[in-house]
Amino acid sequence: MKSIKFINDLIEKAEVTTKITIYFATPSYPEDYDKYEKNLTYTNLNPLSIKGYVREISPESLVWRQMGLQEMGAKEIICKEKYKDWFKKANKIVIDDTIILL
Repeated sequence: MKSIKFINDLIEKAEVTTKITIYFATPSYPEDYDKYEKNLTYTNLNPLSIKGYVREISPESLVWRQMGLQEMGAKEIICKEKYKDWFKKANKIVIDDTIILL
């Protein structure tokens, strides 16, 4: 994907960016682990912090843009492309001391 210089400059400015903390997890298998019940326990690893531009999406916009069927709040994050896989593999995401994903 081709990067846009204006967006990269926007992400680097401290006035408009927000600190995003991403937690990854590792599975641990307890003694009573059953592969059919899948009763794994996940342990959070040390967090990694990135900078990104965060804005809220209105509940009505979620329905009209067909991003969701329920009218509930969501956040849109613009960051560097190399962090895309981090969001897919994250166990927990914290934006300004607010837990977004568990």
